[in-house]
This record gives sequence, C-alpha cells and structure tokens, in this order.
Amino acid sequence: MRGLGRFTSCLFIAAITASCAAATANPPTSETGSDTGQSGLRLTITRTSYGSVSAQTAPGATCNASARLPSGRESTAQGLDTHDADSSGNVTWTYRTVSNTGAGTGTYTVRCSSGGQSKTVTAPFTVQR
Repeated sequence: MRGLGRFTSCLFIAAITASCAAATANPPTSETGSDTGQSGLRLTITRTSYGSVSAQTAPGATCNASARLPSGRESTAQGLDTHDADSSGNVTWTYRTVSNTGAGTGTYTVRCSSGGQSKTVTAPFTVQR
C-alpha cells in the first residue's frame, strides 16, 4: 500500500507541475491590454469604461477602436472611428451609450499603425445597469 501512496503522490505532483507550466506559458490577458510585439510599435490600452477607451502608442500613429458589447454584438456608436495619436502618443475615443445595452462585460479592440507596423490589443469593459 505504501508504494501506491507514493505513486499517487508523484502523479499529483506531476499534474501540478504540468498545470503550472501551462499557466506560465499562457498568462491571462491583463485588464489594460498591451502589446509591444517584435516590430517595436508599442500599444497599451490605458483606460476603459462603457462609453470611453484610451490608449498609448507612438506619436502620430493612426488608430481605430471597436467595442463588442456584452450581448456579443459590435457597437455601431458614432465616435468609434479612426483617430491619430497626439504628440505624446495618447488617443481617446468617447461615444454615446444607450440605455438598452444589457449588463455584463464587453471587449474593446484597438488597432494602431505607424511606420508600416501595426498592433492590435483588446481589453474588457463593464456595463452596469
């Protein structure tokens, strides 16, 4: 029986080790999406709320934003269009919210391009009712 106990313990430790290795290989995305990639163009979503998203990237980069609502539908709100980052690399989108959007978690997607390089990042936002 002792041999079986040690075998079971070894299997348990091996399973934990494999689980930890998988978790390290695929870390969860952060609330403020960020991607520096290999090309060097930096893009970070710095603030999210229902009706507003801000990002930091290269000065003058051309960026667009979209919002997938908690229902899974893509927002068609005016204001989620193409903007250029300011001289500090900041870019912000604001748009009108509607009262019939259901509560839950949505996702912003921001894509910026500059100097022939482009990056796309996502970050969640919450709709509360």
